Amino acid sequence: MKKIFIASLLACLIIACEGPVGPPGPPGEGTNWRNDTYEILAGDWTLVGDPNLPGGSYYEYVFSNSYISTFVLEYGAVAGYIVFADGKQSLLPYIETVGYTDNVGNPYLDQIQYTCDVWPGYIRFIATWMDYYNAMPLPPESVKFRIAMMW
Repeated sequence: MKKIFIASLLACLIIACEGPVGPPGPPGEGTNWRNDTYEILAGDWTLVGDPNLPGGSYYEYVFSNSYISTFVLEYGAVAGYIVFADGKQSLLPYIETVGYTDNVGNPYLDQIQYTCDVWPGYIRFIATWMDYYNAMPLPPESVKFRIAMMW
């Protein structure tokens, strides 16, 4: 019994030994993060399309971003968020119900969808009124967005 105990103790001591710790290695995949915040003012949106035709129109704004590379798009992830006045955020696409008055004075409810597209070097934010046929499209109000990139 004494020999088994000594053999077990010796085995534990040999297994538990470790040498000096070397320098840390290079960072692995998925360790690079970048967050960028964008604010689009109400007058900066660009109307695309003809609002008087079926199929309608939408508003857009394009930013350049050198961090959005082909590598990030193929091997990483890019997520867009809308940032509210209180600092809370919601993942895009985001649909907001908006109340306003039409050109005759009638109250009107509509929905606007915010989304984003990314391609190497650029990000485009899009605001689309959900009725798709709006003879009097209102430009979106000032909106703040956040982009989270991981690669």
